[in-house]
Amino acid sequence: MGKRPKKKIVLILVEGQSDMNALQVVISKLYEKVDENARVYFRTPIENDHQRGGDITSKFGISAKNINGCLAKLFIAPFLDETGLCPKDISEIIQIVDMDGAYIPDEAIKYDPHLLEDGNEKIHYDDDCIRTGNVQKIKERNLRKVGNISRLAEMKTLKVRPAIIPYSVYYFSCNLDHYIHHDANLPPQEKCRRAQEYSITCAEDLDYFLDTFLKDPDAAGDMSYEESWSFIKDEMNSLRRHTNVDLLFKKLVNDDVET
Repeated sequence: MGKRPKKKIVLILVEGQSDMNALQVVISKLYEKVDENARVYFRTPIENDHQRGGDITSKFGISAKNINGCLAKLFIAPFLDETGLCPKDISEIIQIVDMDGAYIPDEAIKYDPHLLEDGNEKIHYDDDCIRTGNVQKIKERNLRKVGNISRLAEMKTLKVRPAIIPYSVYYFSCNLDHYIHHDANLPPQEKCRRAQEYSITCAEDLDYFLDTFLKDPDAAGDMSYEESWSFIKDEMNSLRRHTNVDLLFKKLVNDDVET
């Protein structure tokens, strides 16, 4: 029997490379500063064809009924295979999702013929609507996201072969770029480049990183975890610039003070 890891293993699930670029280094440093026994891993989902990344909350075939198992299959199983760890070695699982305007009313999804290009329908996020070349497609996407994200927000644990692991989920709204860069519509290459620049800046100054969350009026602030989820589901909030990731950092810092 192999030796179990001595460090506290924290697994953070994100959608794609820009999330990794922006957050992996700096959150890992923050955890290690607060708890020298913590070791943080970031992972994106991996499909059967080894394709990495993607928003599983909007994916066809994933629903509130099977999303627990999909998290285990797409994130946890590849992580365990890669590291040789066992499910019971994971101390905590944290997921970070983009809201993408999922909870806005259908009438706030507007047709824009300029967002049709080469047969592909693009999306543009505004503060009061989503503009798209295919309104029905976005309505259906939002319906899937609402069901899946609502289920994730209710979950306190995740069952993984057969361990029961503490679980929580946090959001960026409308997306990570919107919150960090004040632009919800960055092209993919720009997203990754600016995320990397943000990480470099914050890794050199963790206090600055924390201030971008803890002192920002658009963060959850004094809300509880449950209140922050009720807030983001209300009216147009899932389309506007908000986050509750600050609650994760507050919890981390408070746990350190208490110990």
